[in-house]
Amino acid sequence: MNLIVVESPHKAETIGNMLGNDYVIKASKGHVKDLPKSDLGIDIKKGFIPKYVTIRGKGKVLKSLSKLAKKSDFIFIASDPDREGEAIGWHVKNSLKVSNDKVKRITFNAITKSAVRKALKNPGEMDMDKVNAQQARRLLDRIIGYKISPPMQNLVAKGTSAGRVQSVALKLVKDLDDKIEKFVPVDYWSVAALFESNLKLKLNKINGKKVKKVTDKKELKRIKNICKAGQDFKVVKSKVSKKKKNPYPPLKTSTMQKLAAKKLGFNSSKTMKIAQRLYEGIKVDGEQQGLITYMRTDSTRVAPEAKEMAQEYIKEEYGPEYVGDYQTRKAGAQDAHEAIRPTNVLLVPNKIKSNLNSKQYKLYKLIWNTFLSSQFAPMRYEQLRLLLEHDRYIFKGLINKQTFDGFEKSLEKVRRKKKMFKSLPNIKKGSTLELNKLKIKKKKTKPPKRFKESSLVDKLEKKGIGRPSTYAAIISKLKSKKYIKVKNKKFYTTKLGKKVVVFLEEHFSNLMDVKFTARMEKALDQIQEGKIHWKDYLSEYYSDLKPKIGALNKKAGSTYSKNRKKYVGVKTDKSCKKCNEVMNLKKGKYGFYLGCSNYPDCKTTVNIPDEIKIPKDYLEKDKIKLKDKLEEFFASKEEKLKKKYGVCSKCGKPFRLINGKNGKFLGCTGYPDCKNTKSYNAS
Repeated sequence: MNLIVVESPHKAETIGNMLGNDYVIKASKGHVKDLPKSDLGIDIKKGFIPKYVTIRGKGKVLKSLSKLAKKSDFIFIASDPDREGEAIGWHVKNSLKVSNDKVKRITFNAITKSAVRKALKNPGEMDMDKVNAQQARRLLDRIIGYKISPPMQNLVAKGTSAGRVQSVALKLVKDLDDKIEKFVPVDYWSVAALFESNLKLKLNKINGKKVKKVTDKKELKRIKNICKAGQDFKVVKSKVSKKKKNPYPPLKTSTMQKLAAKKLGFNSSKTMKIAQRLYEGIKVDGEQQGLITYMRTDSTRVAPEAKEMAQEYIKEEYGPEYVGDYQTRKAGAQDAHEAIRPTNVLLVPNKIKSNLNSKQYKLYKLIWNTFLSSQFAPMRYEQLRLLLEHDRYIFKGLINKQTFDGFEKSLEKVRRKKKMFKSLPNIKKGSTLELNKLKIKKKKTKPPKRFKESSLVDKLEKKGIGRPSTYAAIISKLKSKKYIKVKNKKFYTTKLGKKVVVFLEEHFSNLMDVKFTARMEKALDQIQEGKIHWKDYLSEYYSDLKPKIGALNKKAGSTYSKNRKKYVGVKTDKSCKKCNEVMNLKKGKYGFYLGCSNYPDCKTTVNIPDEIKIPKDYLEKDKIKLKDKLEEFFASKEEKLKKKYGVCSKCGKPFRLINGKNGKFLGCTGYPDCKNTKSYNAS
């Protein structure tokens, strides 16, 4: 027997239907280990050593996997083929407690029989450079979040936080808001000329200088006086060129999110959830299979076999002249994957529509159509370039005639910027054309457009901020934190969002520097490529951050410390009975109590008896010793109960007096583990 470990139960089900009884496929259900929620979880002094703990609820999962692993001949880690997937697989491998020789790493870009079987025939080892790149990212985010957010909550507002990418994304929205608010519209005029044969040319130059619009009223008056109807303009340039327009490349994560937002109205989070399901598997003709390749990718590369399949389909459906020769070049550490494409181009959207819900169908159709179109031949056209001159003014025009529709044949709707003519006019250089009339329109300059989901994603990608696979989470965080609000799909910064940006720019200018953040992303790529050591990079970054954090904490002073401790409590030497995390001392409206530091995952509480005195300056302390006092108190209480009411014959614990519906009785203090009772005789 061989064990295959994946992240998702749905993915496990799809792969399970493809392989025989020799394989058992189980899911880790995402991450199994992470940094603790209760503290930083990084030993910075000893060289950024992370303290990973089992995520609550994953202990049973790991125990089950370990049992299966011991019985298996080989264990194949088949988590997703990116940094995060590699880190998940690494944590699973380290938790199985079996020989390293038994554990192999397999990756596949699509969940199909051929891809999975090919991966099983060619297993490899864990990619530690990928793991370390992910560790660096996780530790960076933890340091920024846990070191900067607490003083922010004291100095800005409760619940505020900082993030390596989140804060820069917020700055982009806020900066655009500022530009729009400060924008002052300016009048201008667009000038075009209509000539014989219905030719329309735009004003291009005045006195040899290029102009896009006229802003001077005196110049406009001169244009009207000199360029009058009936006057001849000399053709100073008339040249026909052969042009082509290539199809758009297949989708990657960012372009899928942008197109889904524009064409389907899906936000990034919804798009990624639907794509995840299409990748993990849908039942078609009784067989569950992945319909698209891996959806977290920065690549537009296409595998040779996929290209060949698409070309064959185009040849059969449209003709050999429509077959293109799509080329891509490799770039970047995240380019190990392919573009997002259908796993089988013969699974035409309309043919499998009944197997998909409406949202799945729309996204699959978008992915399928974009991929197929990318494999078509270019659209070809002829372009006549005209320059007409009169006095000090030159007008320019481009006239286009399509000679071959190419990839446009595959599009449902063709949106062209260039108008196409049925034929090109025969206009010779040196000839003249008569002006019919000027077309002058008064306009006002417009402020920049507000961000929508698609345009913010586009901006983040162009600036090199974060990874497209994280954009959905980033935008969701900005909304949930109420840093931005959305009206008519447009993003506006809230007052709280503006306060956060101003605060972070004042105290952490590097964190809010778009170029600096982009360089951090490149550093993570270099770690993945094995060019720099991840701990060296963390050390370099933290050495710059540390004095700024120190200065900020000093500014916040004791107010921060007290307010923070009131909220999270003061650490004690008592551990939680349920999850073994530290119990924190807190004060509620009914007095002091202990609350688990793993809240809200663990909601265990213990009331502190009034007999145990808590020092008034407890908020000034880093840790309070209560374990011995509590044990002494409860031991003393047990002795008193034993003397007064006796001992339970079943478990040996003392009885206590209970007022029931039918009168008083004695119940075991071991309840609910022991439910022994006996009657109470007051005499």
